[in-house]
Amino acid sequence: MKRRNIRLLLELDPRAPVAAIGSGHIDIVLVNLLLNALHALKEVSDPQIVVQTRLEPKTGTAVLIVADNGPGVPERIRGRIFDPFFTTKEVGEGSGLGLSIGQAILSKRGARVRYDETYTDGARFIVRLPTIIAAS
Repeated sequence: MKRRNIRLLLELDPRAPVAAIGSGHIDIVLVNLLLNALHALKEVSDPQIVVQTRLEPKTGTAVLIVADNGPGVPERIRGRIFDPFFTTKEVGEGSGLGLSIGQAILSKRGARVRYDETYTDGARFIVRLPTIIAAS
């Protein structure tokens, strides 16, 4: 990211609870979301990725958000982005498995990921994770 002058902003809520999912699984999801954001920012003049964590007090759910200021996901393909082997990348650049694997990992553990269609400044993915204990 540094080499491509991509700004990475971390907005981490210290109140965010411990998720009831192994950190290795969260890492896989986060890495795939970040790789997709990096790809989307190739043609952006002031590229930026924001990673946020927070606690939803009403539900006690941990929330992880990854957003970029790229072109976003075109409406015509939004329904397919979690399909296995679906990719917008050139041949040899991606397998089309990142989002589908991430979704499978999360759903097996009671978590979920979705594309935020209301976000208009690029792409934003929201991951909701069940929790085991609140952070102190």
